[in-house]
Amino acid sequence: MSQGLSMGLPMVFFLLVLLLCLWERRETRDLGFLWLGWACGGILGGAALGAGRVPLLAPLVSRWPWAGGALVSLAALAGLWLFARWPRVETPLDATWMGLAVGSGVGVVAGLGGLSEPWLPVVGLTAGVVFGSLLGMTWLWPFLGGKLAIGVLSLALVVPWAWGWAAVFVAVEEAWVLWLLATSVVLLALACGLWAEARVLFPQLLEEVGFGLMPPWVAEKGARFWRRFSRRWAARRDERQAMVRLVVRLAACKAYLAGKGKHHSTAAVELGRLRERARRLFTETEAGIES
Repeated sequence: MSQGLSMGLPMVFFLLVLLLCLWERRETRDLGFLWLGWACGGILGGAALGAGRVPLLAPLVSRWPWAGGALVSLAALAGLWLFARWPRVETPLDATWMGLAVGSGVGVVAGLGGLSEPWLPVVGLTAGVVFGSLLGMTWLWPFLGGKLAIGVLSLALVVPWAWGWAAVFVAVEEAWVLWLLATSVVLLALACGLWAEARVLFPQLLEEVGFGLMPPWVAEKGARFWRRFSRRWAARRDERQAMVRLVVRLAACKAYLAGKGKHHSTAAVELGRLRERARRLFTETEAGIES
């Protein structure tokens, strides 16, 4: 596996995520959290590679190559947990995006390191996005028990994940097969993030439709990522992005309040403001369409 490919594929995934987020609802300045996650992943990935060369751990890594992969996988998990409560991580899909960004940073640094184990970048990339999709599941089970279960499961996967990729590399011995499998894992993790996001946002938006704050089509198109690109929102891209941003933030704020199980004055005030903005926006939009 060439060093260029080892560095290239994680970076390609990261750039695609930036483009998708920018086209969906994010403004350029809103992408800083992904760049920060990518940089943090690179730093932690370098630390993991350095830890594998210290006298205490070097014999272990030399004897069992998957131990180096476990350090890389642990670095991706640590970076993701560091940004788990970042304000811009509003939905399950945002958590998956963040996991991919952190994993991509780990993977790029692993490729730059001139590694004797060329499958380590795959471990970093896939571990980040899989752990990100697992973190997204905490929106479905927002109470302490669910968060603890997801955390324990993520930690329990660190070693098996590295061991599995090491075994796959020995079995296939072909770079393109390994990266094809890695791409499949990334796409599957993203699909889980998309599913979790729709499960979280749709009931919240459907309730707002029942309140009369927005038309029925908004619940369906706002809860599903690919339907947020529809021209049904608005003809101009900037107007569509503004509407999608408002709808997603409103649903995410409601889900946050529901998960806390008690009253949070700051979030409740923000929810009131978002509802008022949504009411005015869709009233004006529907009036414009009718006229």
